[in-house]
Amino acid sequence: MIPPLLQALDAAAKADFQSLRDSYFHLLTACTTAVVGVMIEEAEYFLSWPSVRRLIPLRVFLPPYRFDSCARIIAKIGWALIVVGVAGEGLYEARASRADGWLQEFSDTLLATAQHQAADAMGEAAIADERAANNEEEAAALRREAARLNKVAEQEHLARVEIEERVAWRRISPRHRDSIRKAFVKLGVQ
Repeated sequence: MIPPLLQALDAAAKADFQSLRDSYFHLLTACTTAVVGVMIEEAEYFLSWPSVRRLIPLRVFLPPYRFDSCARIIAKIGWALIVVGVAGEGLYEARASRADGWLQEFSDTLLATAQHQAADAMGEAAIADERAANNEEEAAALRREAARLNKVAEQEHLARVEIEERVAWRRISPRHRDSIRKAFVKLGVQ
């Protein structure tokens, strides 16, 4: 049986490994926002369409001569988001994978310990079963011996009763005892 302190340490270690793995996974998920970078990068292409320029009132925000340079800057920001997102995905995918490996190794160790304890328990149970079988055999032998001794005691009791019946006529009743005593007293023998 694992002491409670070790069980608490195992639980804490597993929780820490799980927390580390979860944090890497969340960062990996955040890096997948590189899709936003692709959309921003493609904005330059969509904003070059005259029909899009007519639908979106961009002249309110930008003068027309700065529109193309602003679209290129937005495209560069999109490219930067793509690069950072893909690099982050690679980095955090590796870290999440490593944390998964640690968590799996820890779980395998706990499983091996549990299997070892189960095997020990099964061995102890087999020994206990063997002892119980031996005790049952011994109890049966003792019951047979007790039955034999009861039979002998009953035979001896019957023999005693038979002997008592044969010598019953030799018994002196209390009334006869008193008369014998009185006779001895008269003779002077006490």
